[in-house]
Amino acid sequence: MSTIGVENIRFRDGVNAITLDSSGNTTFNKPPKYDSYAFHAYLSTDLTSQTSSANIKIPFDATHLNLGNVYNTTSSKFIAPVNGYYWFSSNVRMQNQGANARVDLAITVNGVGKGSSGQNQTLSNDMGVQLPGLTLDLNANDEVEIYINANGGSSFNILTTSNLGTIGTGGRQALTYLSGYLISRK
Repeated sequence: MSTIGVENIRFRDGVNAITLDSSGNTTFNKPPKYDSYAFHAYLSTDLTSQTSSANIKIPFDATHLNLGNVYNTTSSKFIAPVNGYYWFSSNVRMQNQGANARVDLAITVNGVGKGSSGQNQTLSNDMGVQLPGLTLDLNANDEVEIYINANGGSSFNILTTSNLGTIGTGGRQALTYLSGYLISRK
């Protein structure tokens, strides 16, 4: 028979998982809740007749994932739950505006632009603009939103699907989206 002289067994962050006292009583503690915040919000229906050459906030009104309930589909805002470094990606697909059109996408924090991307349209195909990845230093309660500005026609439509058809959740592809997650606390 072997004897092991252990008073505490700890989780990786130092919190006691099991405690044995001198009387032989054992206490089991639940694992600590690790902060995980991630979301994928998308536009659920096409937006038609949007005004050209105007800054338009994209109303991502549904989520595939909303871990920590950090994305508000009513206000179309990500609200940072804790101080930290966050990663974001966004894509917006639009119906063709004709030759020589342009679309720009901006990500804002509390109404101030923090990153942008743009595309010129030279042919008659649909167009899209993507922010492939951006890391932001946010404080708790900072608000993140996506805006676009397109010009080249009198009005345009923002689309939710691609040529692949109904591949995706709920039969929609959700090609217009905003995703993000907490990389680490600061």
